[in-house]
Amino acid sequence: MPVTPFHLGPGALAKSIAPRNFSFQLFFLSQVAMDIQPGINLLLGWRPLHGWTHTYFGAAIMGMLVMLVWRIWEKIRPVVFESPILSSSVLGVSCFFGTLSHVWLDSQFHQEMWRLTPNMARLLDPDQVETFCLATLGIAGIIFTVRLIATRLHDKKVGT
Repeated sequence: MPVTPFHLGPGALAKSIAPRNFSFQLFFLSQVAMDIQPGINLLLGWRPLHGWTHTYFGAAIMGMLVMLVWRIWEKIRPVVFESPILSSSVLGVSCFFGTLSHVWLDSQFHQEMWRLTPNMARLLDPDQVETFCLATLGIAGIIFTVRLIATRLHDKKVGT
């Protein structure tokens, strides 16, 4: 299924671990970009659904394209969408983690991708992929909650 929400778990975990060094927006954009080709193939009834974009080389190219689109967006975005300019390291980590993790997760689940990715990359059974993604989302939620509580306790202590 194109643009599955299950892919967001690893991105949420990365954001919870390194909040200043990771952009969830870019991660999400890279997830959507990765599923453009399978989405078109699905709409047109073409098989296989996953093509060159779902190889690790294709994912690297897609990561670079998302980085380029984001830099262009930073130059032309309206004032309504104003946000800080992201560093190149945040941009690269977020985009490449998004595209490469997408290929890895899809290669665990979609049997048609097994021709595109090396066997050693398959570490999960297809039945475990959704559980893995939900677990990473749950762990991210715990980390966010602990960080929020710690910040509020610290602020309260400093304020008194």
